[in-house]
Amino acid sequence: RKGSDLEGIPFLKSAVALDPNFAMAYSSLASRYANLGEGDMAAEYARKAFELRDRASERERFVISARYYNSVTGEVDKEIETCLLWKQLYPRDSWVHTWLGVTYGDIGQYEKALEEYLEEMRLAPDDAYSYFNLGWGYLCLNRFAEAKTIHERALARNFDPFSAHKRLYLIAFVEGDRQAMRRHAEWAAGRPEEYE
Repeated sequence: RKGSDLEGIPFLKSAVALDPNFAMAYSSLASRYANLGEGDMAAEYARKAFELRDRASERERFVISARYYNSVTGEVDKEIETCLLWKQLYPRDSWVHTWLGVTYGDIGQYEKALEEYLEEMRLAPDDAYSYFNLGWGYLCLNRFAEAKTIHERALARNFDPFSAHKRLYLIAFVEGDRQAMRRHAEWAAGRPEEYE
């Protein structure tokens, strides 16, 4: 969770090579691939994690089930139901707020998403995902100044600099700030994710 999705994949693949029954590693692979837009790979790993969910803790089963409903079956109602129960049983778990925020955002409930992202930030202020999710929540509500501030804070903390520059580029584009767009594009030049 401290680096990029792409950087995490080799570590997770090593984990499942060492333990082919490591349900959470499969679920984490599914998340990484989903974040990278690789739906087929995400579904494959989510399905495997779901098959092995009995080998996971109660909290981990919530994560695995939510990912399964998201990536494999597409049953958003079951995904939200799973997350609400998870949130009820583990209210201090920042990850459930992350999940609900993303899910609410996916179905266009941006105010609910922002509420979850604010709670995620409160619970996990040192987690890079908290910054990017909260920033995205602000972007979805056209609250560009707040989005810019939170992404600049992520950049200052060196949290996934590529994602921070990418989002700041997007904000600069919307604001018509060509100088900022150029600055962020120049920063990305020659990096593996430059194509994004």
